[in-house]
Amino acid sequence: MRKVFAQCLLAVFFFCACQNKQKQEILSPEEIAQKDSLALKIGLMPTIDCLPFYYAKEQGIYDSLHLDVRIKTYLAQMDCDTAFIGNTVQVCYTDLIRALVLQQKGTGLNVIMATNGSHQLISSSKSKISTIKNIKGKMIGLARHSVTDFLSDYMTTKARIDTADIFRPQINDLNIRTQMLENATLDAAFLPEPYATRTLQKGNRSLFDTSKDSIFLNAFIIRNEALNDSNRNIQLNKLITGYNMAVDQLNEQISSHTISKFLYLIDTPKQVADSIKVVPLKKAELPKEKQIRIAIDWLKSRNLIPSDYKDTLSSTMYMYNLQNR
Repeated sequence: MRKVFAQCLLAVFFFCACQNKQKQEILSPEEIAQKDSLALKIGLMPTIDCLPFYYAKEQGIYDSLHLDVRIKTYLAQMDCDTAFIGNTVQVCYTDLIRALVLQQKGTGLNVIMATNGSHQLISSSKSKISTIKNIKGKMIGLARHSVTDFLSDYMTTKARIDTADIFRPQINDLNIRTQMLENATLDAAFLPEPYATRTLQKGNRSLFDTSKDSIFLNAFIIRNEALNDSNRNIQLNKLITGYNMAVDQLNEQISSHTISKFLYLIDTPKQVADSIKVVPLKKAELPKEKQIRIAIDWLKSRNLIPSDYKDTLSSTMYMYNLQNR
């Protein structure tokens, strides 16, 4: 009898505890708004470069670090940048060219890390473009004033074609750009992974891979005012710590050829995930001086920054706690 009584008492205790917990979790609209404002919001795109952040969030790494991260996904780099400018997100995936343009237009920012992701120039199987020398007079899909815009000039120089001899429709949305290439509305397009592999599986051709020329211009940036907040600084160091932890775990998956099971996090179709070749990911590190110089020189050639521009981007690199690397 005593045993039954004790069991009933224990059950009542747990029921009350659960009820109290549920009551505690009911927040007022004001409390929800405050909690949301304190969370660190990051703007990402569904690419391999951003995979560690998605992974760290999904696998509970950020929960273990007591960091409330809210991921907002954008299919167009311009949309991601717009969210950053409007402070919808505090951290943003972009490239060094876009970062310089934003900085020149008055958006205070710091670069917090570079990436080692690449872009490929993919030609439509219906376009009969077999080499980059065949792109003269063709339509190349890209995003204006960005790494892909730079790459279009880089390609024409490499092929000894006048830059005016190719057409460059601005197709910002990665899904739309991919679809336009696949249905031959575009002759060619610059695409990151996993979009590049998706198009190659359908018989299209890779004309050039930026990694082969060691061009790594993609990066992550943070708003200046976020760095002036001590709480945001703590969040940023945790964000990078979690990113590095995710990189370690993902690289184990890459080495064991099981990375495909996590590529759904960046909306990769299974047939693409099973065949994509993911290179080992790098832990957080700042951009190399060479990459910054590439961005500056190109922007000057396009008159998008003054010819006497002094490099302020290098001086606004966020030096995070190196013990987290």
